Amino acid sequence: MVGISGFKRYDRKKINHRGIIIQVYVNPDYQGKGIGQDIIKSTLDEAFKINEIEQVEIDVIANNENAEKLYKKIGFEEYGCQMNFLKLDNSYYDHKMMVIFRNDYIPS
Repeated sequence: MVGISGFKRYDRKKINHRGIIIQVYVNPDYQGKGIGQDIIKSTLDEAFKINEIEQVEIDVIANNENAEKLYKKIGFEEYGCQMNFLKLDNSYYDHKMMVIFRNDYIPS
């Protein structure tokens, strides 16, 4: 497998104008070749084909600087951070939440 991402539309009536990109992964052998950007943009292209979808979220662990940089390049903006979201052994990791709006997205 080279890479994967998924999209989930929120199904509750008051928030079904939103969705979230989940499971973004690019095999380490293929990283740095623009594949991650292509996967995310293709996912956004498909998500925004759903007329009711106005915004798409994506999450990133705060120390994953490469992913965060890529998401910002695509147009995502940070709107919040959950401190100490993950705990592995005795280390904590913050969780950044990012969003892109249909009107701000430039399709592939």
